[in-house]
Amino acid sequence: MDYLLEARNLGIRYQGERFLFRHVNFAFPKTGLFAILGASGSGKSTLMHLLAGLETPTEGKVCFFGKDIAKFSSKQRRHFHGKMVAFLFQHYELLSGHSVLENVALPLLLTGVSVRKAKRRAKELLARFGLETKSKEDVDVLSGGEKQRVALARALIADPKILFADEPTGALDSLSASFVMETLKQESKDRLVFLVSHNLPLVKQYADSVISLTGEEAIMPALGECAHLVPSPKQRIKRSKGWKTSFLLSHFQEDGWKNILGFVSGYVGFSMLLLSLGFAYGSTPALEESASASLGYGYLELTKKERMGISGSELTLVKETIPTMEESEALFQGIGVSIERDYSFFFPSKNPFSRGNERFPASLFSPLGQVGPSRLASLIVEGSYGDFPSFRYLYVNESLASEYGIKVHDLIQVPFEFTFAYRGVSEEVSSSLEFEVLGICRDFAFMGSPTFYYSYDGLVETLRNFPLPKLQERFGASVNLPYLLDLQEKEGSFLSSSRWVFALPGEENALREFQRNARRESSAFELSSPSFEAEYSFLMLADALNSALALFGVIAAFSLSALLGMSGYSCFYSHKKEGAILRILGAKEGDVSSLFVEETMFVSFFSMLASLLSVPSLSRLVNSYFFSEFGIASLIRVPLSSLFGIPFFLPLAGLGVALGIGFFSSWIPLTFHKNASLGNEVRDE
Repeated sequence: MDYLLEARNLGIRYQGERFLFRHVNFAFPKTGLFAILGASGSGKSTLMHLLAGLETPTEGKVCFFGKDIAKFSSKQRRHFHGKMVAFLFQHYELLSGHSVLENVALPLLLTGVSVRKAKRRAKELLARFGLETKSKEDVDVLSGGEKQRVALARALIADPKILFADEPTGALDSLSASFVMETLKQESKDRLVFLVSHNLPLVKQYADSVISLTGEEAIMPALGECAHLVPSPKQRIKRSKGWKTSFLLSHFQEDGWKNILGFVSGYVGFSMLLLSLGFAYGSTPALEESASASLGYGYLELTKKERMGISGSELTLVKETIPTMEESEALFQGIGVSIERDYSFFFPSKNPFSRGNERFPASLFSPLGQVGPSRLASLIVEGSYGDFPSFRYLYVNESLASEYGIKVHDLIQVPFEFTFAYRGVSEEVSSSLEFEVLGICRDFAFMGSPTFYYSYDGLVETLRNFPLPKLQERFGASVNLPYLLDLQEKEGSFLSSSRWVFALPGEENALREFQRNARRESSAFELSSPSFEAEYSFLMLADALNSALALFGVIAAFSLSALLGMSGYSCFYSHKKEGAILRILGAKEGDVSSLFVEETMFVSFFSMLASLLSVPSLSRLVNSYFFSEFGIASLIRVPLSSLFGIPFFLPLAGLGVALGIGFFSSWIPLTFHKNASLGNEVRDE
């Protein structure tokens, strides 16, 4: 007599302590109905799981055609579960969300049978069990008896050699239970059937033999000595992936809120990463453009500084002196500039002002040298660029216009007060100058102050023509302030320690670049201007932000991976039993795992796709805010069309990264679950 299945010295330990049973030795023929009988908790289902290869014994082995099933390769195990054995459970374990026909045909689809053949065979079995009219219905709407008949059809569709039935009648009425037992009895004539039950009358009525579990013993009437075992025929396993599509769609429907949460998390995370990249990519060119479109970049102050150490002290004194014209011209050699005298003693850089009866606090007054008409016209957002060299006109930047409500053609009054002494003659001036606002101009507003721009040439002309009664009476009617300052400088007396430097038309960027390099180099000369100080502050802030955003990117990537991983694992855990059933039915472990991995990858992929599609709008929204706050346009520029000279590199790389994050974030937690026992997975919780 040839034996199909053997238990050799089989034993299993319960929770690492006592043995449920030990030294179990059985040999089973190719046909017959064998019942496993015992009280609740005696290990009936565990013994069946061991015989079916769903659990690994603590000692001994189970042999199928003489080969230890615990040593099966993954391919052999898949063949064993997909074609050699089938299962019938107490609670049916049908796959929710799928039709009756899909559930029955699934085992054949998993082993590579075509959809047409699988469905044809499934319809034959459904007709045999009186379910042909139910084939398109969802299994969730069936009665208990109908569900068990569907489960029975699914178990028989692959024509298995062994059928394991675990309490198949426990949840059925007597009529349905009788039908199931009659079917199992009929099938036991062609295959080996194992029945787990605690219903002794049912077992006595249908079983050919009974295995009784008592304590650590399993007792069954002897079947004789083990004959020569026939080796298992080799069969080529076809790999079919068509069944996965319906399961993926089903998972997306059932895991709706979890996937929505994962999608939203991915969308927010990926959008933040793209915007951060856009800031790193766009901050420097945005600054360059804003700087070139700023009226104040054509002017700076030049001061000579001499550092002197104090004997016995770590302190250093800094002496500021005015550079000579020779030193100044040598310093700016090769750059088109005009080096002029500093007249801030007479017209300070900060002055209060008034408009009619309105009084305003001190604001910045910045001189302008020669400004090309085309450049001036490009910077004016409101007003005109008429006879600007006249000292009767001012330009205001947008910060000042918005803060104080200054409009074009407003008349502004500015105090003009100073005391000037020369060779014992003192001239006190207490007057007021009136200006007309000629226009409102764009400016680099980051950390910038509300600013008036006036003509330096106009100031010089005004000082040259300003009446000085006492000085002119003493030194002659032709005496004027610029002339007296020339005399003072020749005599070594200075009212200021700096010179003003103005870029000639078209030389603004060259002057700005020179100032940048001068800051990096150690020099006896200091170059400063409000616009450049604002630019330098912005660059320092941008560098700090880029460093912080790089760290944020790393943290965000890990956090995003963790969120997607938790979402994916949550979806897996809710379908854990389904995954075990699929593996029991013959699905490859990797294919089952890929269901959950691909679900997370799809969520990650589409969240990145949504981010890529919406990031232009998000960039415009964020840029509008930055422009209103800092006056810098297009600060965030996400390079979607080209990066590193490669067209669409960022979108393609982003989608690839999203798929990678989705894969690893779900694959890593699944690896910890890889060695879980199938028997434990299908137990009722």
